[in-house]
Amino acid sequence: MSEKIKKTITNFSEWAKPNFISIIIFLICYMLMFLGFVMFSWAFGYWANAFYGMKFELGSCWQGITVVVAGFGGVAGLAKYGLDKYKTDSQYNSNAGEHPYEKIAEDIKEEFKKNMDD
Repeated sequence: MSEKIKKTITNFSEWAKPNFISIIIFLICYMLMFLGFVMFSWAFGYWANAFYGMKFELGSCWQGITVVVAGFGGVAGLAKYGLDKYKTDSQYNSNAGEHPYEKIAEDIKEEFKKNMDD
């Protein structure tokens, strides 16, 4: 793996950690837009079948809705894991009033710099 790709992935990871909730909200909005598109297609196909005798396969829309709902389950599980980890770190691994990830972030940055120097 080239150094540029490694650095890009590392930079994205450092950005993603503090923006975890924003990423989850973005994924949920994206999935809701896709669900809306599938529902619109389904409604259009239903009425096109009824009024114009078109052969629109309505079962494909049900499959699309099923996939989106399954995706929501995955995103919800990811959000639950992240929030539970943050709660546990806040409650048990840091002092009262202290941000739980400051020490961890500093340790990661120091180790990353050490590995880049080697």
